[in-house]
Amino acid sequence: MTTTTTARRSLTEILAEGHILPLTYDTWGWKVVRPDLRTRDGYRWPWPGSTVTCPDPAPASEGVCAAGLHIALTPAAIRSVAYGCSAVLLLAYRQADVITSGGGKCRVSRAYVADVIDLQAMIRTHGKDADLRGADLTHAYLMGADLRDADLTDAVLTHAYLRGAVLTHAYLMGADLRDADLTGAVLRGAVLTHADLTGAALTRAVLTGADLRDADLTRAALTGADLRGADLTDADLEGADLRGAVLTGAVLTGADLEGAILTGAQIREVQLSTAQRSLISGTPAWITGGWL
Repeated sequence: MTTTTTARRSLTEILAEGHILPLTYDTWGWKVVRPDLRTRDGYRWPWPGSTVTCPDPAPASEGVCAAGLHIALTPAAIRSVAYGCSAVLLLAYRQADVITSGGGKCRVSRAYVADVIDLQAMIRTHGKDADLRGADLTHAYLMGADLRDADLTDAVLTHAYLRGAVLTHAYLMGADLRDADLTGAVLRGAVLTHADLTGAALTRAVLTGADLRDADLTRAALTGADLRGADLTDADLEGADLRGAVLTGAVLTGADLEGAILTGAQIREVQLSTAQRSLISGTPAWITGGWL
């Protein structure tokens, strides 16, 4: 098997694409804000084209969250906000104005507001190869998003709307996808080891060759899903609805199938233990390969 390495683009790079740093500024960053450009402390950032200064910033010894202008550098910084992740300000700043940094963000005394961007729309259209590790995209509207080869390791996508999204070869290791809507999504060859898909809607999703080892698919809706060649080793499929799903060549070693519904499912070239067989509900349409 040949392994290829994908060069992923940072979120900052994606947001800054097509923009030119203003004179005397040397670095891009960004800030998640409410639609009215306010942050959780009530401060309202100015409209693009304005310079912002903090007249009395706290010293570096007080840490990155003290008084000053806070700028995000990595998607993990989205975790710290208590509101949605739709509006983002693209900010330019100088390294000389950095007071301190850490935890995927920095604190500066001065910044320039270059643009206001719809983050979710940007991810939908420019998410391919994106580095979105640790991003909190709870309730995000990502229908039809192009997230091929994107890295969403440890991302939070609870209740996210991902219908028809293309996540071919995406990395979703440890991602939180509880109650996410992935109806008709394409996850061919995606890596979902240890991902939490409890209650997720995966009806008619394409998961051929996906790595779902140790994934939690409790009560997941997988009706009509294509799981050919998927690795479900030690996955939790308790109460999962697999009616009409295609599991040809899938690996189910150690998978918990208690209460799983497999009525009409195609299970070909799959080996299940007698214990696993006793736990499933419904009669699969096509079972060959024998029971262990």
